[in-house]
Amino acid sequence: MNTGCVVAGVIGQQKFHYAIWGDSVNTAICMESHGEPDKIQITREMYELLGDNFVCSPSGVIVIKGKGEMDTWWLEGRNSA
Repeated sequence: MNTGCVVAGVIGQQKFHYAIWGDSVNTAICMESHGEPDKIQITREMYELLGDNFVCSPSGVIVIKGKGEMDTWWLEGRNSA
């Protein structure tokens, strides 16, 4: 899971298709190949936005083409405190 700016729109004349584009989307797509079943992997930006509201654990560093190394976390659940 990632956060950031995107461009979204509906394309097509006969059959409409909704699509989103942007660096944030590309990063999320790359992260998908490093994920694990039944787990939610998040970027540093998402981790910082969630703050103390959620429990997260480090999942390691992945390499994103064109961006280099990126720290990621597993989203474990809501913080009960």
